[in-house]
Amino acid sequence: MSVRILSGLQPWWWMVLHLDKRVENRSRPILGLKEALYRGEVLLHASKSKGSEVDQRNWWSAHDFVAERFGGTIAGRIPKLADLPMGGIVGRATVVGRVSPYPEDAPPTGRYRPGIDPRWHIRSQHGYLLDGARETPFVPWRGWQGPVQAPAALLAALESPTDPLS
Repeated sequence: MSVRILSGLQPWWWMVLHLDKRVENRSRPILGLKEALYRGEVLLHASKSKGSEVDQRNWWSAHDFVAERFGGTIAGRIPKLADLPMGGIVGRATVVGRVSPYPEDAPPTGRYRPGIDPRWHIRSQHGYLLDGARETPFVPWRGWQGPVQAPAALLAALESPTDPLS
């Protein structure tokens, strides 16, 4: 079975796993997940720190996004950056569809599967629809730009996290 690794920044993966964020936004189609849309399981890779200033800006951007669309109480649930795992696999999900970019003033009706909250989609971006997101034991793993095939050694490490890879 083919499983891909999809890298992203924290706290966005935390929101997929804990706030039912079921849309992964990307500014361009993800290489390998384009027109012949990949539908299937992905491992959620939390990228390693890019430097505290960049990480803090990203954290505040995510916080403000949630506060604006869902309110301050929900945004207040997001853990501080230092408490979020980075530099490895943090979860799994299944890609079940994609929503192409569309204008902010266009109605979202009919673009999303039932149960997917369109407020998670940044309409100017490609929205990859996720289902069945679940946390996994953290396994350190070096990420790549774009989705790549998950090697057998990584899949084995996720099944037996007592001997993680580095």
